[in-house]
Amino acid sequence: MTPDIRLRVDGRAIVLLTAGCAPGLCPAFAFWACKASAPGRSIAVTPMRSEQQQTDQHADTLHPYACECHAAHLPSSRKKARMRASLFKFGLNLWRPFLFAGIHVTVLSEDYRFARVELRHRPWNRNYVGTHFGGSLFAMTDPFWMLLTIHNLGRDYYVWDKAGNIEFVKPGRGTLTADFVIDDSLLAQLRQATASGEKHLRWFENEVHHRDGEVVARVRKQLYVKRKPAR
Repeated sequence: MTPDIRLRVDGRAIVLLTAGCAPGLCPAFAFWACKASAPGRSIAVTPMRSEQQQTDQHADTLHPYACECHAAHLPSSRKKARMRASLFKFGLNLWRPFLFAGIHVTVLSEDYRFARVELRHRPWNRNYVGTHFGGSLFAMTDPFWMLLTIHNLGRDYYVWDKAGNIEFVKPGRGTLTADFVIDDSLLAQLRQATASGEKHLRWFENEVHHRDGEVVARVRKQLYVKRKPAR
């Protein structure tokens, strides 16, 4: 007898209804059918009736199985697992615009709430007067507010760089550092400001320091944040 397989959404789970298959095979059908319905998610198949109750049913009875998606509840979430911060940091440090400019990400916390970036002085990245090239100082701060914000808000939000400016306080030599920190309060403010679907513009500020603590530059970046429309 050819198995009859039907899918329906039941709250937070997909429920698979099967008929014409042995009770032991029903979970397998449930797993693969739900896997196809929720690609990239962790699947666990949970019987809604006991195995004994199923064997007591006639062959044409539909046996329901619930398929729970632990990575994201169906049917609406667009959130997916973040890349490990250590792997992401490794990729950033191999990115050629950073690699050849002497920019190096030294710390990226696993929760994407903190980043520390260095600009290292090399013969090939100095300017005409032997100090750090101003474009490199701006580049070392360029993507990180956006990256930290987008990793914490998730795929339900658009996050873009909108504007930026830099104030050069003194010539930079040696190794320079810049820190980036976001917290729960900031994320809550962004979610609240975009809850109605309107765009929100937010300025972020940080400083570039020499190793001795002296301020070399002050940088401001403006982010555009907007919640994506529900699908």
